Amino acid sequence: MKKYLFLCLIALFTTSAMAQDAMPTKEETVRFLDRKIKEGTGRVGGETFGDEKYRDLAVWMNGDELTITYSADRPGSRTTWTNTFNPKYIEKVSVIGVRGKNALGLVLIQTAKPVVRSVFILNGKIEEKDTTGAGFRYFAADEANGEKVKKALLHLRDLVKAEDELFGN
Repeated sequence: MKKYLFLCLIALFTTSAMAQDAMPTKEETVRFLDRKIKEGTGRVGGETFGDEKYRDLAVWMNGDELTITYSADRPGSRTTWTNTFNPKYIEKVSVIGVRGKNALGLVLIQTAKPVVRSVFILNGKIEEKDTTGAGFRYFAADEANGEKVKKALLHLRDLVKAEDELFGN
């Protein structure tokens, strides 16, 4: 009986240790990114155009395409950015500094070739182009948020690349 109990305890500890080492799945990573970008709702950006307030922040994945979208309200105008791309093309991710603790930081995502479908809407006027970069807004109160977003984006890239290699794409 003691051997059986001992074996059960070893199995329990081994299973829980393996579960702690498990890396997040693609879906969990996208949910994390969506949660992080939504923390910016109602916050101020401010690097370029003054004190714009951000809203409609979201991240989702449809097949292999990641979409990052957000809007900024300024006095007399609204701007919306939507960037869609396959994360396997991410080449570099950089965390850009922020103006203040209650402002939004920016993570810049770069690809080697223009595979990011960018849609920019300013007061109803739509501009679409293929580009090599996308932005990800994050709440900068926690200084680690930018690095966490960077790590999640690179992890997502690696997951998508591994899926492609697994199935020979």
